[in-house]
Amino acid sequence: MAKIVTMPSTPNFITSNFVLRRAVGSIASPYTGKVRTQEYDGVFWEATVSLPPMRRDVAKNWQSFLLELNGPVNHFKFADPDALINLGTYNVNDLKAKNRINQASIELDFSATTQTITAPSNTTPFSSAVVGDFIVVTGSANPENNGTHKITTITNAYTVVVESESGGLVTEADKTGCTIKSNQKGATGLNLASSTNSATGNNIKFYSRC
Repeated sequence: MAKIVTMPSTPNFITSNFVLRRAVGSIASPYTGKVRTQEYDGVFWEATVSLPPMRRDVAKNWQSFLLELNGPVNHFKFADPDALINLGTYNVNDLKAKNRINQASIELDFSATTQTITAPSNTTPFSSAVVGDFIVVTGSANPENNGTHKITTITNAYTVVVESESGGLVTEADKTGCTIKSNQKGATGLNLASSTNSATGNNIKFYSRC
């Protein structure tokens, strides 16, 4: 069974380079030039790092670490060595992904006038959401309604006002088979939670491919 192997804490890496790998298929129409894309589940970061020269008594810890990984069998926790301090002002050691919304196959109404997304009144897809959360919507016939939206107001457990990355919603009613999720493939914003209950600080507003 795979296990987490603890990586030595010293010395720190002297160089690091990160590349985001995405499995995205695309095809262009030879008649219109329009490109259609399909995102697949293969999304991961790839890092190349280097360590400084070490004496044997220090290097043996890294040799043991690499041997204990047993190739790709085991795994370890790793962070960007050049970005060990959180952005923003939260007084916690780390922020973790938090999936507060996970709704599959639901009927939705979209309003261009009020920029609201509304589910049936007998449902509660937004009961655990908080203002500032990013949601990923799929299933709409209009591309503007799909994708990442930031919740700016929670009207109730089934209605939210959003700020859309696409620039604005398109009015659409009674669209069945939609999904509302967070921290999903293709999302351009993450929902995070602090590692402690007593954390305080300021939100970081961003749209970032994650």
